[in-house]
Amino acid sequence: MDSDRRHAAVVALVELGRSQRYRDRADAGHGLAGFAEEREARRPLLELVLDRGATFVTRVTAEAVLRGRDRIGLAIVASALVVADWSHSDRSPRTARYTSDTIITTAFQAIDPQVPRLQR
Repeated sequence: MDSDRRHAAVVALVELGRSQRYRDRADAGHGLAGFAEEREARRPLLELVLDRGATFVTRVTAEAVLRGRDRIGLAIVASALVVADWSHSDRSPRTARYTSDTIITTAFQAIDPQVPRLQR
């Protein structure tokens, strides 16, 4: 696939990631993870891992970026952990904590699938 087509795909997925529908955002995160090596995909991936509307989006996007088991995916998830509590501080402490816990659990599941899913 040439670079123009890859760029167009990233642009389309970034736009989908701005949807009001959480399933659209989750689909965007899942699809965009395949383009994580593209610079313009990294910030939107981080924003989707930190999704303020649904931890489902957080989980799907984090799983997708970690599936590659590469430095870029790990950097996105690690960056999300650094800012998760801060970026969600205007929400309830429980919600901010759940977002962080979702990111951490998803990261551990990428390493060991036997780690149970986080229950709310």
